[in-house]
Amino acid sequence: MLVLPKLISRQCKNWGEFINFWSDFYEPSTKYPDEKYLEHLKWRGGHLLSVDVRFLFDWKTNGRRLPAWDFRPIVRKLPKLNALRFTSDSRIERIASRLSKHGPVKKYFICHITSPLVFPIWDKNVLAAYLIVTNRENRLKNLDDLIGEEQVYHDYRKVFNRAMKKVRSKSGFPPFRRLDQALFALGSYRDFIMS
Repeated sequence: MLVLPKLISRQCKNWGEFINFWSDFYEPSTKYPDEKYLEHLKWRGGHLLSVDVRFLFDWKTNGRRLPAWDFRPIVRKLPKLNALRFTSDSRIERIASRLSKHGPVKKYFICHITSPLVFPIWDKNVLAAYLIVTNRENRLKNLDDLIGEEQVYHDYRKVFNRAMKKVRSKSGFPPFRRLDQALFALGSYRDFIMS
């Protein structure tokens, strides 16, 4: 059973209810819609091309050109990353670490686009949601520290991947995307929820 604080548990008894409730609060980008993200992610199979990586990075940064999020080094490593596509091979994390000197959000995004069914997206919103759904909201004040702890990501990944097995596709969105949308939405409302 999904453990949630009182406010949320009134509406959600399991992952399906959680997703149905919180996905209504997810605000997709109109410039970088999730449908295009899934198309470029090629989550059903296939190799990534440079145009895919560029779009996926634009989707993640909402089009902001951030020097730390330059997609070109990832494009140069596409032959290696494509060879590891859809695996849980530890080399994915090693390559992503070398390509993301500025932190784990980019590292795990590279892992995600390489193997989307194994590595969920990682950012402060999904971290906050993870802390809330696991009844550790007292740790929300430590997001800046926790976001960089690999063990926290790996614990989250286990919870995410277990939950993903209990979620159905809907309206063309696969379970991993629906779960991420709901977690992102919950995390983005964390200040309102916890007040």
